[in-house]
Amino acid sequence: MMVSDKKIVKRGTFVLIVHFFLFGIVGAHIFTLQVLEAEMLRSYAWREHNALITFSPRRGEILDRRGKVLAFSVPNYSIYYYPVGGEGLDKDKLRKVSEILSMTPEELENRIGEGKRFVWIIRKLPKERAEEIRSKFREMKLRCFGFVEEDRRFYPNDEVASNILGFTGIDDQGLAGIEYVYEDFLKGDKKEVFLRRDAGGGAIPDEKILELPVLVSRREIVLTIDINLQALCEELLKKKVLENKAKGGCLVVLDSKTAEVMAMAVYPPSRDRNAAISWVFEPGSVIKPFVVAAALEEGVAHPNMSFFCPGSITYMGKKIGDTKAHGSLDLSGVVSESCNVGMINLALRMSPEVIYKYFLGFGFGEHTNIDLPGEERGILRAPDQWYGVGRVVVAIGQGISVTGIQLVSAMNVIANKGVLLRPHVVSELRSDGKVVYRVSRKEIRRVISFETAKLVEDMLLSVVEKGTGKKAAIPGVRVAGKTGTAQVPGKEGYRKGEYLSLFLGYFPVESPRWVILIVIDTPMGGEYYGGEVAAPIFSEVGQILLNLYGAGVEN
Repeated sequence: MMVSDKKIVKRGTFVLIVHFFLFGIVGAHIFTLQVLEAEMLRSYAWREHNALITFSPRRGEILDRRGKVLAFSVPNYSIYYYPVGGEGLDKDKLRKVSEILSMTPEELENRIGEGKRFVWIIRKLPKERAEEIRSKFREMKLRCFGFVEEDRRFYPNDEVASNILGFTGIDDQGLAGIEYVYEDFLKGDKKEVFLRRDAGGGAIPDEKILELPVLVSRREIVLTIDINLQALCEELLKKKVLENKAKGGCLVVLDSKTAEVMAMAVYPPSRDRNAAISWVFEPGSVIKPFVVAAALEEGVAHPNMSFFCPGSITYMGKKIGDTKAHGSLDLSGVVSESCNVGMINLALRMSPEVIYKYFLGFGFGEHTNIDLPGEERGILRAPDQWYGVGRVVVAIGQGISVTGIQLVSAMNVIANKGVLLRPHVVSELRSDGKVVYRVSRKEIRRVISFETAKLVEDMLLSVVEKGTGKKAAIPGVRVAGKTGTAQVPGKEGYRKGEYLSLFLGYFPVESPRWVILIVIDTPMGGEYYGGEVAAPIFSEVGQILLNLYGAGVEN
């Protein structure tokens, strides 16, 4: 009897241990599910019973300085596939639907995939086409396709100012230009909408999703660009590039007093690359006024000092030629005749470090920080890398590379009597009709004195009045400027017969209003000197400005 009791006790103990072990396993599993993996399981369950669609408000508008709309969004319709109550497409329906959508059955089948999840079929159709498709789907009594209103970006001036405005992608996100830089401001706040799934995994119909009102973002960006001026500049630039059988060109108009960019034309046009800020090139002789300014500011030169030009100069065994033997010239003559020999002799009066300091001061070798994406900083090597002839040829615009926006910004230092301003293309941001941010004139630094700037200005006047820039003259106003003819560098030295033709200047001299840059890339129509190709274009742009704004000194 005692043996039997002991067996019963042992068996009972064993059963209890097994039960405790099994309860431990179950408890650990419950703990894992309810605590350790709870968030993951909740997320999984939510995904099984819900679908999330994100809607963005209507993208804000972009306006020019006069209030003309340059970019806005228009309603389009997108088609999505989402099986309702398990409804799908058999082969016959698949063929008919693909015909309605103008695609092959294979394409439609690939887009639908397994057919259990929400998927876009076609994005952003015009309203008329969407209504036509919707009507045919209703006739077929299809419930697995839905229509949602989405916006498509529209640019009423087509390609005009495309290099400034940029563009948006399929999901209305900014990908270039102003659309990219001000993406967060333009897009506004998104809204999320849920589709509920039934027990079979299908969507619970909700007609509200089909009639969801478009969220309106009453936001506007006002640019400094005048679209009328921009269009005229683009048309003129294209005409001159083609006339001169050139590769392309760049034309920039800057408001001298505020550094607002009023026009920025490039040819050929591009929405994803703005050559006015991203094209890096050697400036040639348009760099000379800034070297003269450095010499005057440092006190190593004065306007009446004399130079002699025999037609070439040899430095460290390298012969550097000139357009001709100019003979005796004063400093103003060196500038007006664009004398290379005189400029190199002037550069030898300063150390490389001094020239480098002033180049940096004028904004070369650094970003202007204009409010556009893709700006290059150019190439300005440290003075200890100005090897051999590089020590002096920087004074005639070789061995240094710049952008168009850097050149107009630097010339504006002379026009503003020594002060560097930050260029910009945005004037203000508005929300619900109220200005929330206004871009004001920003002074970066004083580069040279008022007196030095005035002396350089007088020399730039002589360029147009009696020097290489006579064809830049504008009837009725006084123009200051500088011609440039830059050789185009290649892998094995400068390319034979390839040049950039440039003119950089401003007017009216008495109270500067506009700074203008003209660059024509590799003209092959016969003439290639800046004074022959670019200077006349400057004159035409100046006359366009006077016709649009008048000859008064106030803008």
